[in-house]
This record gives sequence, C-alpha cells and structure tokens, in this order.
Amino acid sequence: SALIMGETLKVIISTIMLIYEKKLERAIYAPLRDPIDFLRTAVPAIVYVFQNSLLFFALSCLDATVFQVTYQIKLLTTALFSVFFLGKSISRPQWASLVLLFAGVAIVQATEHSSDRQHSSSASTALVPGLLAVLTASCLSGFAAVYFEKILKQSTKSLWERNFELAFISVIFATSGQLITEGDVLRSNGFFYGFDWLVWVVILLQSGGGIVVALVVKYADNILKASLLSILCFNPSLYGAGATDFIPKIY
Repeated sequence: SALIMGETLKVIISTIMLIYEKKLERAIYAPLRDPIDFLRTAVPAIVYVFQNSLLFFALSCLDATVFQVTYQIKLLTTALFSVFFLGKSISRPQWASLVLLFAGVAIVQATEHSSDRQHSSSASTALVPGLLAVLTASCLSGFAAVYFEKILKQSTKSLWERNFELAFISVIFATSGQLITEGDVLRSNGFFYGFDWLVWVVILLQSGGGIVVALVVKYADNILKASLLSILCFNPSLYGAGATDFIPKIY
C-alpha cells in the first residue's frame, strides 16, 4: 500500500507540473497517439515493480548487513548497462573509483552492523535464495535505470510526461499485484491498515526522492545517481559517530 501511495503521489506531482507546462492533455492521450512509445515506458515500470518484490523477499531472508552490501552491486551493474545500452565510455580510473566506492560502502555497512549480527539455521537456509534475489534485483535496477535514461533522453517528451507515464503504469501493476497476493487482507483490514504518520513521511520522502532521481538522470546520468546514493550510505555511520558512542573500525 505504501508503494502504491508513493507512486500515486508521483502521478499527482507530475500532473500539477504538466498543467503548469500546459501538456496534460497531450500526456493523457499519449497512449492512443503513440501506443508503442507508451509501451516502452511500461518496461521500466514493470521491472521496478518486480524489483521491489525481490527486495522485500531478500529482506525477509538476509540480515541488514548482507542485504546492504550485496545490493550495492547495482552501482557496477548500472555502469555495465550504461556501456552496453548507451555506448558510454568509462575510463580505467573511473572503473577503479566505482569499485573502490563499492568496497568502501561494503566495509562501512559490515563494520556498522558487526556487533548486531546473529546466525541461525533458518537464516543460513534462506541465505542462498536471499542472495539470488538481491543479485537479480541489482541487475534489474541497473537495467531499468539505464533503459529509463535512454527513453528519457532520446524522446521529445518532457521529464514530467515520462514521470507521469512511469508512475501511472507502476500504480496499475502494483495495485494489481497487491489485489492478487493480499486481496483477503485488504478486504478485511482496508487499504490503509497499519498506516501512521511515520509511514506517510516515508511515502513523501520516497516520492520526492523519485522525482529528484529523475531530474538527476535527465540532466546527468545513472552512474552519478548510483554513486551519490551509495555515498549516502555513509550518512548513518557519520551520524552515529557524532551522536552516539559508535566508532567506525577498519577490521
């Protein structure tokens, strides 16, 4: 439900911007005027929904450390897909920087959670499917991000038209998936069951973050976006060092 509301908020924001740009009517009738182009936007939308499902499954199988470290592979998969699909040239120093950034994030995440790590037979049993899920999600993340960048930069449609299409399709597929998998729960508890002010804050941040990411992709590229998101993983450690007794280690 939170994912659906986040995408719905993106639709609302994009609609407001399209009204400001006087392009709302064009965006609404786009599927009829050019259905092939609209279906191109459906590709990353479907991939994002499937990717989120894999991430939720991975989180149920892995501890926070393994999940965070493994998911940072998306930084490298994004770079690879950028080379293959967009023909970008990445120099050796740039590749080295990406690898070092991935290693740095992995070390920080592993160090931060080492004292809380718990092992159990059930966790060990779920380790392999969890790793496969997060690795697949990392590949899908890189593919969807680069594919969206490609259609965003090689199209006459504005950023808000693409955002409107992407969020609208995501709402349809996410809602359909929830009705299929959690239909009984929705009928008994309602759509907003479990929502509180913190959930709404997360929804607002997720929607706003999605818009900012789209702007970065439009005017920069996905490698920069992935690098910035990975660097943000250091923030909890920096906060912990300043506000608590947590001291980062190198072992």
